[in-house]
Amino acid sequence: MAGWFPQVCVEKVKRRSVQQVWHRRTDATDAALRRKNQSEWAGLRHNQAPRQTAARTAT
Repeated sequence: MAGWFPQVCVEKVKRRSVQQVWHRRTDATDAALRRKNQSEWAGLRHNQAPRQTAARTAT
């Protein structure tokens, strides 16, 4: 009985730490993706206006 008890504790602690790391990692990736999307949209918005005006002046 006493033999398996420490193993269970170790498994619980491992699982908990893995969950914490996983949540932290997903939060970080979410923030990075959000930042990437924002920068991409800003770049699109920034690049769109000159192209549209150039197309208008050409036609």
